[in-house]
Amino acid sequence: MNLKNKLFIFLLTSPIFLVASEGNDNLSFSVDKKMHFAASFFIAGVSETLLELSSFSISDKKKIFIATAVSFSTGLAKEIKDSREENNYFSTADLSYDLAGSVLGSLTSYYIHKILNKDIDIYLKNKKNVLVSYRF
Repeated sequence: MNLKNKLFIFLLTSPIFLVASEGNDNLSFSVDKKMHFAASFFIAGVSETLLELSSFSISDKKKIFIATAVSFSTGLAKEIKDSREENNYFSTADLSYDLAGSVLGSLTSYYIHKILNKDIDIYLKNKKNVLVSYRF
């Protein structure tokens, strides 16, 4: 098993271990943890998409790294804000879900773009006149 696969498996399983290390109250996958994962996944996906569509000449690895960093830093800022509120605390479990969502969101977005671009390129090679439309 290569290093990339080991890192990917670690990132997928790290939220479980970090949640367990914070105490029994956080062993359940609460709505809060799901929201941390979903928000980070969304922010990373949008960030990677914006970088993909931009005119900057950035390597694919840097796009994934930047999108992950933008998303994770948002989660980190939220945890710092939480730690300064009364009756609230900095949660490493929440942060682990932010990390997992950030990594998986940027990778998912990256691979979706690669698959779509490959399919579009194949389609365009087979057609002489193409009308492209996109619904929002």
